[in-house]
Amino acid sequence: MRSYCFLLPFYALILLPFELFSQQEQKEASLIRAIDSCRITGDKEVTARAFLELVKYYDLISDAGKLETALDSALFYSSGTEDLKTILSVKTYKASFVSDIGNHNEAIEIYREIYQGRLSLGDSVKAADMLVNIGMEYNNLGQYHEALNEELGALRLREKAGDLTNIAAYYQHIGEVYKYLDNNEKWREYCIKADSMANADENYANFFTRISVLNDMGGLYEEDNELDKAVEVYEKMYSLCSEREYVNGMAVALSNLSPVLKKMGQPQKALETSLKALSLSETMNKTYHIITDLNSAGGLYLELGRKQEAISCFNRAALLADEKSFPSDLADSWNGLYKSYKALGNPERALHYHELEVALRDSINSLEVKNTVAELETKYETEKKEQQITLLTVRDEYNKKVKTRLRFLIVALVMLFCSVIIVLYLRNKTVKQQKDLLYKQQEITRLSHEKMIMEIDQKNRELSSVALQMAGRYEFLSYLKEKLGRDNETRKVIDAVHEIDMQIKNSSSWESFRLHFEEVHPSFFRRLKESFPSLSANEEKLCAFIILNLSSKEIANLNNNTVAAVDKSRNRLRKKLGLDPDESLRSFLEKV
Repeated sequence: MRSYCFLLPFYALILLPFELFSQQEQKEASLIRAIDSCRITGDKEVTARAFLELVKYYDLISDAGKLETALDSALFYSSGTEDLKTILSVKTYKASFVSDIGNHNEAIEIYREIYQGRLSLGDSVKAADMLVNIGMEYNNLGQYHEALNEELGALRLREKAGDLTNIAAYYQHIGEVYKYLDNNEKWREYCIKADSMANADENYANFFTRISVLNDMGGLYEEDNELDKAVEVYEKMYSLCSEREYVNGMAVALSNLSPVLKKMGQPQKALETSLKALSLSETMNKTYHIITDLNSAGGLYLELGRKQEAISCFNRAALLADEKSFPSDLADSWNGLYKSYKALGNPERALHYHELEVALRDSINSLEVKNTVAELETKYETEKKEQQITLLTVRDEYNKKVKTRLRFLIVALVMLFCSVIIVLYLRNKTVKQQKDLLYKQQEITRLSHEKMIMEIDQKNRELSSVALQMAGRYEFLSYLKEKLGRDNETRKVIDAVHEIDMQIKNSSSWESFRLHFEEVHPSFFRRLKESFPSLSANEEKLCAFIILNLSSKEIANLNNNTVAAVDKSRNRLRKKLGLDPDESLRSFLEKV
């Protein structure tokens, strides 16, 4: 009789996913039965805790739809109790959920409530954790100085409490904020500090903190161009997350690993890694991660010459980004479609997506400026009205006091000595009030000055937009010239190529741009030439682009050059200006 024992391992592998799925169903059913039992008793406190366990389970398996429903139920039952700890625990998950869907301001409000609640319970450690979360939300909103204040406040609170459990997370978060503030020295200091603490004692860093620290260390190695070490760190991060079945961490590790492999000249391996990250993101239904991974995969397909697959990825990313309102990522998708159709030799479609991208990026920049100006104007008007009210109140109070003193003087004429003292007192008080009025008027002047600075900043952004449009036009004209140059059989084609050459070589666009720049920054080029007469015309141009905060890639497009060449030009410029390695080039030029 033939034996089929050798087939058992294969059956086990086939049945394993169904067994795991069944275990998940059993776990969920068990938690729901526990909730039903608590509801029968009518005890809201116990029911709230049961729902909290279900919330933790849905959060663990990353089921966003069921998590939201369970959260609402947990909040409903906990609000009817006096169990503050349970209420705060539920609100913590609620704030995290709200943050995940992009409502960062709402998350900050909830974390503030939890922070106050933890302080009232005397739990300064968890209160400090809430300050860390608030800092992270400010970080997501791009308000980095506010984020830094919250994070440093949390660190001081924890050190005062004397509890160093998971303290490495605090250093890691502070380092991230310094990174966004372009303070690479502080970022590096806090990142290395967090890593050393995580490796020194397990109590200093829990699992999620170790994952975050590894993520930052990988970025640090990328910054130093130590790509082999970066790969090693991201692979370690992926391995640890796999052991704990932490899908989100696995996806992030792969998303970070893919561009590093691309830099190392391994586009095929980078593509496989990116597609694996995409699969994990789709499993979790993390829309933003899906869009990012699709754009990454599209770029790698395009680099490998697989244009149709690239177009498919970029189209999917564009649809999701448009549906979920991620304008910056939508612009990236359209840029990918522009490059893909350009590579396919379809100039009409390429031009269509290029125009869409330029228009969208202009609207994004315009909206950001308008929002900032509107906020400043509102703040200015509010403070101005408050100061006017304060001035009127001071005047009214002053007039009342003067009348009172005059009545007193009329009644007490005989008390001449006392009246003299009162007059001197009133005179001194008047001088003090006049000083106060002068100070408030100076504050109004300061606010007017800040408004003027914002208007200048808006003009700088408009200049940046004009520069980017110039770059896009030059790039597209060069592409049309190349394509038309392949067919030299007709006189019309030759004339068209000649006209394109004239457009590319025409310097009027730069002269027009220079005139606009001089309006915003009067006499900039004259002062620059007087201070550094050895600068060439191209280096003066580079200085103007740096003042506008254009990236190396954008400057390369404007000069019809490579990013590497622009970086070399930056280094030569730094040497001519005599700057230290850690000194900001843009800050120096703004002071010229």
